[in-house]
Amino acid sequence: MKKTNMALALLAAVQGVIVFFALQHHTSLADRAVEDTLLTFEQEQVDRIQLEDADQHKIELVKKDGSWHTPDDFSADTFRIERLLNTLNQLKVGLPVSHKTSDQDRFAVAPDKFKGHILLSKGSESLAELFIGNNTGARRSYVRKSDSPIIYTARIAEHDATAKLADWWDKNALQLKSEEVQSVTLS
Repeated sequence: MKKTNMALALLAAVQGVIVFFALQHHTSLADRAVEDTLLTFEQEQVDRIQLEDADQHKIELVKKDGSWHTPDDFSADTFRIERLLNTLNQLKVGLPVSHKTSDQDRFAVAPDKFKGHILLSKGSESLAELFIGNNTGARRSYVRKSDSPIIYTARIAEHDATAKLADWWDKNALQLKSEEVQSVTLS
């Protein structure tokens, strides 16, 4: 009886050591997935941003000679563009919501049904492409990379990538100091 108890105690100790080491090196799928970055692109290389919304409004922001411009060649809001690029470059996703192509319509991340569509390019070379879908909460939406059927949730809102031209104008471009104005002529 003593030998049996001793053998069981030894076996329990060995199991305890195995469990301890197994848990030390264990990272759960959920922990690992939260750390995944969805898009990989070099922010400095982006010189074109195409934005499209659910109503099929499209705009293209272009970087010329180091500064961003709207389609009408007006100065674009560089701060807002840099904020969008930073958001996209650091976009973290958790576990996939779905792997099914048939779910893309339901979450509004399909090529023909989406809330927002972003294409980042360097010249004619595509660097990253993302579909933004329905909201899942405050500043969170369903998202999908164009080259993947996998749907995630991420911290980005539809209005972060609006296709309304006026939202991208540099509001300070026409600002003048009162000392610089010498005359105003109205006709």
